[in-house]
Amino acid sequence: MRLLLNTPLRKALAVAIALLLTVPYLNWVQRHYRAERWAESMNIAGIEQASQLEPDNTDTLHKVGRFYLYAEQDSTKAVPPLQRAVLLNRYAARYWLDLAAAHRFAGDEQGQRQAVFAAVWADPKTPIVAWEAANLLLTSGKTDEALPFFRTVIENDPDSAQRAFYLCWRATENTDLLLDKITPPTANAHLAFIEILMGLDRISEAMKVWTSLSRSGQPVGPRSALVFVNYLIVHHQPDAAAQVWKDVARFNPWLSEAPRDGEISIVNGSFEEDILDGGFAWRTEPPPSVSLVLDDNEFHSGTRSLSLTINGQPFQYAGLSQYVPVEPNSHYEFSVFVKTQEVQTAAGPRFWVQDAYDQSVIFAKGREWLGSHSWQEDLIAFTTGPATH
Repeated sequence: MRLLLNTPLRKALAVAIALLLTVPYLNWVQRHYRAERWAESMNIAGIEQASQLEPDNTDTLHKVGRFYLYAEQDSTKAVPPLQRAVLLNRYAARYWLDLAAAHRFAGDEQGQRQAVFAAVWADPKTPIVAWEAANLLLTSGKTDEALPFFRTVIENDPDSAQRAFYLCWRATENTDLLLDKITPPTANAHLAFIEILMGLDRISEAMKVWTSLSRSGQPVGPRSALVFVNYLIVHHQPDAAAQVWKDVARFNPWLSEAPRDGEISIVNGSFEEDILDGGFAWRTEPPPSVSLVLDDNEFHSGTRSLSLTINGQPFQYAGLSQYVPVEPNSHYEFSVFVKTQEVQTAAGPRFWVQDAYDQSVIFAKGREWLGSHSWQEDLIAFTTGPATH
């Protein structure tokens, strides 16, 4: 549609209409600008002034409520603006959570509960919402209602999993309950729970969580299990450590391959895999005078060997070891193939077999390796002690 401004009257009418439209808009702009400036102030008078200028601005109402709640610690004054904010925007989970906190401080348990569940309804999967909802319920003694929200946190925010498990364990000290209510069927969740229980020295409870993980059929890589296996070894739980290692080996067969029935395998005996540095696999901690590297050029079987180079300085321990689960009062033979080149020293390197927990108990020593030799076997026979595992 075309408007013709071909007469003075029509031109004057157009100007009047434009002014009528512009004045309200300019008024709204200046009110909104002043409200924004007041809302940015750091005092309640300014925020309330902003709320008066824009009484339906939910962000400003929320700021008023938060100021009364956290700065003034006056829940009575905090509730009305927060209630109006959620009335105008019921999809803002943050508003509901602050309203729940205000109800809690006011002693209104029913109001708190309704606001918490409304917040989760508005934003059911965001971890920070679930975290605050869970904590509000937990601090109010409603542990059973809080647990499902902690599960949401663990499922969606792995970085917060350990904190969630710690809080829930402190609140319940019930591993079975937490396995059932908050632990997702994932390896990472179970391992996070185990790490918390390790920190609390709850070995039997940590093994209970491991058993749950093992039964779930979730694969666990050896490096993921190393911390737990090392923990069990250090805490004199070799049988439990061996069981965890066996469970991990179900998905990583090279961890427990034995040449023949009745034999105990040296894990990664031909060094085909990389060094794990823990558990029941090779550990390396060479002194400055020794270099340990995997060698693709020299090997007895397979495609690699471990090369130990000595630079001439004396040392007591070359830095290569492996824990092996054994039975007490049992006879074993340890077999190793060695190749040497120009080893010149008063006392050549050799393998020792000793008790892991009492290293003064030495069961056997292999031959000293001096000079240069092609591949040769060193067979070391020994019998374990009555308390050796």
